[in-house]
Amino acid sequence: MPGSASLHPNKNMDILHAVLSTIPPIETMQKCLNEVSLRVTLNNLWEKELDMEKHVNSREQPYSWLKLQSLPYSVLQYVLSTSRLKLHPLDASQRLPFFVSHYQFAVLHDTPEKEAYFKSQLQQKKGSIFAFHGSSADNWYSILRNGLRCLSNTHLMGSGATYGPGIYFSSQLQLSLRYSNQGSGWNHCILKNGFSVLAICEIINDSFRSQKEASSFSLSTHSGIVVVPPESEMDVAIRYIIVLRSIEENRGQVSIDRTVMSFDHVSVDRTVTSENIDLMKHYMALKLSYAEQQERQQKEHSIERFKSMCKFSEQLQEDDHGAVIAKKKRGYAVVEDSSQNSCLSTRSKKPVAACRAFSTSSLQAIAREYKYIVKQINEARESKPDIQDRDLLILTGVEVILPDETDICRWHVKLDQFLFKSFPIFKDLVSCAQHWGLPEVSIKLECIFSETYPFSPPFIRVVSPRFSLHTGHVTIGGSICMELLTRSGWSPANTFESVIVQVINAIIEGGGRLDKQAVLARSEYSEREAREAFNRVARDHGWS
Repeated sequence: MPGSASLHPNKNMDILHAVLSTIPPIETMQKCLNEVSLRVTLNNLWEKELDMEKHVNSREQPYSWLKLQSLPYSVLQYVLSTSRLKLHPLDASQRLPFFVSHYQFAVLHDTPEKEAYFKSQLQQKKGSIFAFHGSSADNWYSILRNGLRCLSNTHLMGSGATYGPGIYFSSQLQLSLRYSNQGSGWNHCILKNGFSVLAICEIINDSFRSQKEASSFSLSTHSGIVVVPPESEMDVAIRYIIVLRSIEENRGQVSIDRTVMSFDHVSVDRTVTSENIDLMKHYMALKLSYAEQQERQQKEHSIERFKSMCKFSEQLQEDDHGAVIAKKKRGYAVVEDSSQNSCLSTRSKKPVAACRAFSTSSLQAIAREYKYIVKQINEARESKPDIQDRDLLILTGVEVILPDETDICRWHVKLDQFLFKSFPIFKDLVSCAQHWGLPEVSIKLECIFSETYPFSPPFIRVVSPRFSLHTGHVTIGGSICMELLTRSGWSPANTFESVIVQVINAIIEGGGRLDKQAVLARSEYSEREAREAFNRVARDHGWS
């Protein structure tokens, strides 16, 4: 994805604004039957936007927009697939009373590595405090993706550093609100008049310096200011996000809705608010409630999955346009129209044991997915896509192989090193190729489908080269760490094309790097260690 709009350092904000304005209301997108129909809907709306822009600028084409036909879909896919932090809306019974008229979210799961570090620090330093943090509405997308960072004395600093460099918090709500500058809302949502954002954060004890220890880094009891110095920024975790709705006043002016109560006297003393609410107990109760809810949903999901499998099997048997897999005593065969190339040889050998337990409908679904992804890759390579056509560009660097034609349930996927050319891992791959005496080295993945596919996700792991610890969203055992690849995060509507794009995004967003020692040893990950590591991470992160 070199040069892609989503990852290039020189972003075109005009195009991005047009893209976000084109994306329809959530209700419209929810009506799409699957990912393919969603892409068609977004592409149609984007084409109308391009036609309007051409009409306005009739003398010239609008930038290079016409080359970006799937841009809204790509942007939406990138935002959702690379986000590892989940916001859980609070219902009326769970809300904090001083924000009743506004939108409240709890951050119940951060990234696994961040949660593991924070839990360790919490045990070592025996406790934490809660404090408010305000920042401009424009900053929160970056904050939610990257966490709070110390930007004091950099060109990104926006509010000064009176008490020295660090991340600033306050025990006084009103003080933090002064820094929550309003931003304009999305034109398809109820916040279109504007909104502000405020966070309630948990801070590890001893991560800030008291006024007695140093006057420049203080927890000032007079002003309620808490400063976490740069070296301790990892000791901060966002626990609540409050979206403050703005209302329109006279002459078109907007301000924060204060119709319920004043914020002037709201404060927090370590973990207890001025309304006598213990935020630690409140937050832990939310986590427990969420865990119970997840358990109920898993049971309901299992029932729905069984019903869907029955329905899906009936639909596949009625469909005479796709591949038909006929189970035979000595194997299976893929039979297709004479005008199409078969996915597998019709002279099938005895199938491996892994596929014997698979239902006909599951084998049909896997064969169709294989046929579709191979077709998409071939078409992408033939079209020689422009560098900015992100979806097609990615596919030109992907190769899907069946290592054993009698086992359609196990794929090998190679990711060409040029996909990572703008990122540090590219240099690692070049160095790896030199050590191995090869022209180039690709990232080799293995995709293993389960007998209940497409109603359960495939298992995807890195085979080689080995990654450095905690980089690229690759576990210590080589499995890909994404909720998308768990039962709770999977949707039968997902295509393998979209999954592989999200895996590539995860490797890049996670700062993937290769393990230099493992490269020298040419060691690979085993399937066993990959599954064990995946199960550990899923359990620690609350995924099912």
